[in-house]
Amino acid sequence: MGLVLVLSGSLFVSAHATSVTVSVTNDLVTVRMNLGIHENLTKIPIFNAIVNPSNSTNIVLQLITPINNTIQSTVSGAKLSNIAITVATQNNTGVYSLSENYSMTISGANHDTGSSITSNLSFLSMNVTEPMQTNGLELNFVGQAWILPALQAQAARYPNLKFFIDGSNPSTITIPAQTTKEFALLDLNWVPPVSLWNSNQSILAKSTSWQYSPQSLQYNLTLGIQSPEGVFTNRWNAIYRSDINMTVAANAYANGNSISFDTSTPAEAIMPLVVVACLALAVFAVVLDRRIAKPFRIKKKR
Repeated sequence: MGLVLVLSGSLFVSAHATSVTVSVTNDLVTVRMNLGIHENLTKIPIFNAIVNPSNSTNIVLQLITPINNTIQSTVSGAKLSNIAITVATQNNTGVYSLSENYSMTISGANHDTGSSITSNLSFLSMNVTEPMQTNGLELNFVGQAWILPALQAQAARYPNLKFFIDGSNPSTITIPAQTTKEFALLDLNWVPPVSLWNSNQSILAKSTSWQYSPQSLQYNLTLGIQSPEGVFTNRWNAIYRSDINMTVAANAYANGNSISFDTSTPAEAIMPLVVVACLALAVFAVVLDRRIAKPFRIKKKR
């Protein structure tokens, strides 16, 4: 209950809506990651940056290569065919936010048998273990680079500092410091196999979707100074939470980290046109029959 009390600030409750969105087609997998951490422990420099393959070679090596290497080591034959990264920081009345948006296209993860597609999505739980920097700002190991020094400084300044980390209340800085040191934004080990996500299939629309939302935050640090009455007179927070969802424009099923779906045959593609044409022909035939039959009924009456 103490953790709930400390996290009652509205800015932190509403700030952790980030997500990973995946779309699978016959040839490619598109991944859009909107990642972000929100905290009031540090003073992150305010800046905006856009990174894509047209940038300098050094920037590409520092940011794009680590992600591509991780994807290739996770799924044999898969690789980045396109990527764009947008990074922004902002200060909202003392709450600093680091937002990282990755738009990636991965090729080589799909296997086409001619009648069906199987996509190996094991890279969705990738863990990039290399540093990634732009403008002097570390984008991956944000825990070690930004949060840990501030955590250690507050612990040295306040001997009676209270610690809360990922639902626990340790009495010393040891566990919060180690957890913070290991925290990386591009560590997606929290993503389970796709077959464990919630799924929804529309037979008529020929589409399938999956969603997974962790029950708790992936990183949740709170520090506080508690008065003798039990009230926290000062508190500092750093939180990160994300979820993931995926769509496939087909009736698909998952087996572990692989999804499979049938490809449309030429006959299936033409069938809706044939049905529409038949209906139109039937309507035309009924109208024509009525127009022809009407004069005959009139003549017979005379």
